[in-house]
Amino acid sequence: MKKTNLLNQKNEISSASIEFQRAYQNVLDALNQFATTTNIQRSSIQYHSAHPLAQVIRDSRTKQKLNQKELASLAKISVGTLVALEGGKKTAGFDTVERVLTALGLSLWIK
Repeated sequence: MKKTNLLNQKNEISSASIEFQRAYQNVLDALNQFATTTNIQRSSIQYHSAHPLAQVIRDSRTKQKLNQKELASLAKISVGTLVALEGGKKTAGFDTVERVLTALGLSLWIK
């Protein structure tokens, strides 16, 4: 009985993880679509990255004259995590992205 419950819990966790990964990818896809279709920011910032969220974070950090160590400290993440996020690494957790955006005074809205 306990073994069956553990297997069920493992399957539920695995399913939830897959669902989260799909939802996170949908968010990234929506951001990419937004960056390629909007004219608002494109007039002042040109995105040369396949990862516009990474570009927005890096641009905002440099405009605020913060170095990576300072922003990482404000966001309560490691410098390595910030470097990976600014480099467009797709495995950053949503909570990490949210912390960085909040530290920069930015919000993420998905319509």
